[in-house]
Amino acid sequence: MNRLTRLALISLFIFSALGLYFADRAREPSIVEFIGGQWAMWSQISLGFAVGLLSGWVAWWWIKQDFMSDVRNKYVNLFKSFRLSTADIVVISLCAGIGEELFFRGAIQSYLGVIWTSILFVALHGYLNPRDWAMASYGLLMTLIIVALGYMTETIGIVSSIVAHVMIDLYLLYQMRRA
Repeated sequence: MNRLTRLALISLFIFSALGLYFADRAREPSIVEFIGGQWAMWSQISLGFAVGLLSGWVAWWWIKQDFMSDVRNKYVNLFKSFRLSTADIVVISLCAGIGEELFFRGAIQSYLGVIWTSILFVALHGYLNPRDWAMASYGLLMTLIIVALGYMTETIGIVSSIVAHVMIDLYLLYQMRRA
């Protein structure tokens, strides 16, 4: 297990614990009802899978555009330097999907709302860079995708957003390793 994977596991526990704690304090339904969502679990998983795969494909299509070559090369080289195995990609994607969604959608979104939480999420990932218009364009695309995940949490259930996030990361990390 490489260093990045160990860091992902640590962040899973920290983000999940904080997210569940603050979601329990900030949200009206119980934490169990919040995790269960409004839709049946199999529907949340199916929709999350489809939305995540489509979003990952759209994000990768955008990254492959000629004007994005510097951004693409930066991230492809960065992730190649980590030498991620397939198991590492799966663990990192699961940790980010679960931990970040519980923290941002479960807790932060309760206080800031869908739009501001989405902007904060994308900004913290470094995608909203006003000095790099190509990166900023990717940031705007990702903000739209993350807004969709925020509304999925509110109307369908957080499991749909978790699964979508996992699928986006799986798709993008796999594509970067392949590139």
